[in-house]
Amino acid sequence: MQSIPLEEYIALRRLLNCKHIGIVRLRSMIDAIGSGTQLIDTPPKNLLHIEKMTDLVIKGFIEGAKNGENDADYKKEYEYVTSISGSILAYGHPGYPSSLSNIYDPPVLLYVVGELTEQDKKSLAIVGSRTPSPYGLKTASDFSRDLVSEGFTVISGLARGIDTTAHKAALSAGGRTIAVLGSGFKNIYPSENKKLAKDISTSGAVITEFAPIPNPTQLTSPQETELSAAFLSVHLLLKRLKKGVHSTLPPLQLIREEKFLQSPEISTH
Repeated sequence: MQSIPLEEYIALRRLLNCKHIGIVRLRSMIDAIGSGTQLIDTPPKNLLHIEKMTDLVIKGFIEGAKNGENDADYKKEYEYVTSISGSILAYGHPGYPSSLSNIYDPPVLLYVVGELTEQDKKSLAIVGSRTPSPYGLKTASDFSRDLVSEGFTVISGLARGIDTTAHKAALSAGGRTIAVLGSGFKNIYPSENKKLAKDISTSGAVITEFAPIPNPTQLTSPQETELSAAFLSVHLLLKRLKKGVHSTLPPLQLIREEKFLQSPEISTH
């Protein structure tokens, strides 16, 4: 996958750092004007026609768009992603996943190590408890293996427990899996899953909307969940499923029949 140019990355990072703009407005600005580099060269008066463009937003744009004090850091981020054979994709640019455009709040920047493919349009997320029971682990593993055998890409969050099991089972079955991180590439959590992340990237992808800088405050899951949902072609929710209830129904049959079951440890979306 080909990254956006360095100049475009720096422009978008500047704009994302502008006061009073935010991701939603920035996407509107990109839709109206074009690329980040075009935006920072646009006279403020030419932005007034954009929806919800207030004086406060214009002020933030004037102060931030030409502010290059963090450009050296942005360049280091770009070079780091390149050094790990990663790619940086941007909203409105070729290569940006079309499925992301359909979610409520698509990220302006997406960092990817590995490859996103057409196969990923047929995908399912498996997430769950970080401290699962042996039964929960077996169920996650069985689901993951059966799904990849049917050509699904398994998506999860690289967390301990169910997520880790789902990723490993997909890999061992020779399938594709995508890890959606709640942090940047330099701060993969948990740290013991760094090798797993590397293994995933060789046949699937590791993705995040966070810049590759250590920041513990990034370790949250709402964006992670939304990114996962953007890639899904199937939605299946399991909660509080008693052991044995679905033992005679293989995962793909549950999906085809659109059954919504209950299990305290696993959620598949």
